[in-house]
Amino acid sequence: MAETRKVAPVLAADAGNSKRRRVRHVNLIVKARGPSGPATIRSDDPKHALSLVRYLRTIGYKAWIEDRNGKEIEETVLMKAIG
Repeated sequence: MAETRKVAPVLAADAGNSKRRRVRHVNLIVKARGPSGPATIRSDDPKHALSLVRYLRTIGYKAWIEDRNGKEIEETVLMKAIG
């Protein structure tokens, strides 16, 4: 399994830097492989990313969440980070 890390500090750090940057980088990427091919969905909202993963799994996809560096994020860590 891919190396995971805690998300809350990263999200908080990016929120503080967003006023200085003109281009806003996406924090989370939902990736999936399934019957009709691969899917990649970008999201800044952790709740939206989790709901996308759950939906994709119900329709037969193997889905996971990555950070913008390509490292897989554990869903349990993400759920704890958003409260």
